[in-house]
Amino acid sequence: QVYMMGEVAKLLGDSTGVLELVAFIEDEFGVVFADADIVPANLDTIERIAAFVVERTTETTQRKSA
Repeated sequence: QVYMMGEVAKLLGDSTGVLELVAFIEDEFGVVFADADIVPANLDTIERIAAFVVERTTETTQRKSA
């Protein structure tokens, strides 16, 4: 079960909306979410979503460079 609070949760409405958002982010940015990543700390505001995507894409880029 996914619990979200904040501006994004209000827009999405329910856990199905959250899963659709996660699928979109994974497809659009090549980011992979573990179940433990689907938490308010990563998804409850646009700023947190952006920070999560930047962090994950940076990690992927660094691994490819190594």
